[in-house]
Amino acid sequence: MDNTSLDEKIIFTIYKYYDDFKKFMLSEQLPEIEIKRLLENNVYAKLNHNDLIKGKYILNINTDLFKYNEKFIKSILFHEFTHIHDFYLIHSNFTNEETLNLMTSYSEYNASRIELISQFGIDN
Repeated sequence: MDNTSLDEKIIFTIYKYYDDFKKFMLSEQLPEIEIKRLLENNVYAKLNHNDLIKGKYILNINTDLFKYNEKFIKSILFHEFTHIHDFYLIHSNFTNEETLNLMTSYSEYNASRIELISQFGIDN
């Protein structure tokens, strides 16, 4: 694996959890995502607001995340997937600036809530 590619098993796992997340949220209509390797220390996963505004749902993943147990991996991914969910639902109703404000306030709270709920094993 070079510095920019991701192992196929990691990609498969992420897409599997994305499908699980859609079922968890009862929201099958979420957009397709692209997955890129994240080369930052101390960050497991993140989305870029500018990409989202451009209609690009790119999940940036640090492979270090996959050194941990499944429950932790799932909770981190569900956190990021919640940001995708929130953005997808709110962006069409607000300006870019309003969307950014909602993403850094409401969506961060919501993503943390979903992250915690997913750790408890709740189905939806």
